[in-house]
Amino acid sequence: MVLVDLAFVSPNIDVISNDPSAPGVADLVRGAASFGDIITRDRFSRVHLVAAGEVGDDPAGLMESYMLLSAIDALAQSYDYLVVDAGAQSDISIAPIAQITARAVLVAGDAAESSVDALREELLSAGFADVSVTTGPPPQLEHAGKRSAAA
Repeated sequence: MVLVDLAFVSPNIDVISNDPSAPGVADLVRGAASFGDIITRDRFSRVHLVAAGEVGDDPAGLMESYMLLSAIDALAQSYDYLVVDAGAQSDISIAPIAQITARAVLVAGDAAESSVDALREELLSAGFADVSVTTGPPPQLEHAGKRSAAA
């Protein structure tokens, strides 16, 4: 499995990497790094990671790059599972991601139901065939909160 950080506005996968200073997918797309340079490991599991890298001042242009789609396609062919972190809702179009994957997971947290429904429809309109929605806090946090309240 490989986890790829395409959250170009607010990248964060590098913090769990065994090499946080490694170049990322943006560096690969610009020709400044190779696949061997950008693939690292999660410090806590066997998952391979690809950080965002040096995004620069044009994250939207990077997201629409043919080279990015080619790189993601190559990773998808090399791994049994490819997970893309597209980040929070932003000004960057997610339509290019829909070209390379049929499924999306919307992690909505405690957002209002109307907002969640609108975001789900936006993902479907962008071209995702299937959109799963996860709401509420992660189970570990919910359990920890109940324990704290009981103490």
